[in-house]
Amino acid sequence: TTFGRGAPQPIPYADSSGFSVYKAGLFRLNKRFTDRFQMTTSYTFSALDTFGGDGLGLGDLPTNTFDRRADFGPGGLDRRHRLVVSGLYDFPDYGGDSAFGKAALDGWQVSVISIAYSGLPYSVFLPDSVDLAGGGSFTSYLPGTGHGSIGRDIKTVEELNSIIQAYN
Repeated sequence: TTFGRGAPQPIPYADSSGFSVYKAGLFRLNKRFTDRFQMTTSYTFSALDTFGGDGLGLGDLPTNTFDRRADFGPGGLDRRHRLVVSGLYDFPDYGGDSAFGKAALDGWQVSVISIAYSGLPYSVFLPDSVDLAGGGSFTSYLPGTGHGSIGRDIKTVEELNSIIQAYN
């Protein structure tokens, strides 16, 4: 298209066709408060798949404007495994006759919360604005990888090194 005089100019285009798919399962064990102790353990298995440029605020841009599905995969906030353990212990009351001892030692509780989770997925791009797909985005994934494939499809350094050596 041409606006006024001069060379053709591109028309800016915004597209909101991206979407996310989140699936999860939660498993929980509770030990109710008895004998001055309480504990909860939760495990979540989840998967967040997104388009690279969806509205999660991570700043990804599409790598191939002709094939948007090439940018669909594990989202930047995807944590497949999450384990949360919490507990509370209520100390017994001070049994002595001292008023100071009662004031200082009665009513104490100790609690703990511990969280462990799997790593985030990453994407590997080619340097220097290489556009292998010819889609005009000037960004391409390292061939053999895709959106969020590091840490999901490619799990070891050896696998990544062999893909890099094949590209080189």
